[in-house]
Amino acid sequence: MIESHEIEGCPSCGRVLDATEAFCPGCGSSRSKSKPKPRRTYLLLGVAVVVCVILVGAFLLTSPKKKTASPEPTLAQRTTSLARQLRGVLCPSGDCIDSEPGVIRLDSKPTGEYSPVEFYPSDLDRAARQVKIWTLADSARMAETRALDGTQRSSSGAVSWSYHPDSGIDLVVDVSSLP
Repeated sequence: MIESHEIEGCPSCGRVLDATEAFCPGCGSSRSKSKPKPRRTYLLLGVAVVVCVILVGAFLLTSPKKKTASPEPTLAQRTTSLARQLRGVLCPSGDCIDSEPGVIRLDSKPTGEYSPVEFYPSDLDRAARQVKIWTLADSARMAETRALDGTQRSSSGAVSWSYHPDSGIDLVVDVSSLP
């Protein structure tokens, strides 16, 4: 009886192989070598793309949004704004404040010794809390300043003051040196 042999091609070079040959006589590759299945490759590629899209989306959703920066206020605008705040806290009548771009002057007794406008330690503390140009420690130093002490400076260096029994405490705020 004659056996029939199946004829197959080499997976590497395509040469016709007899069913009894384990290796290709032309290129030497193994007969059992199978080609990778393209379906599996496409599936892995699809999963990788989906994972990348999810990661990029998560990054974009969690990253902080950049806001368009509003223009910085000018020195004159900053001075006017701070003078308005200080006027509201220390002297609503406005008699005690004089300002020009970059400098605010506060005079606790602008019209003389018996002026109704006068800064008390509680006023200076309230200004420190609301306007935040000087600290509460600076307020305490302002309240304790004597005429002999001369001109004093705040811890930030932006506010200086002096005291005289006749004219009270006089403050100068250097707006340009504020943060």
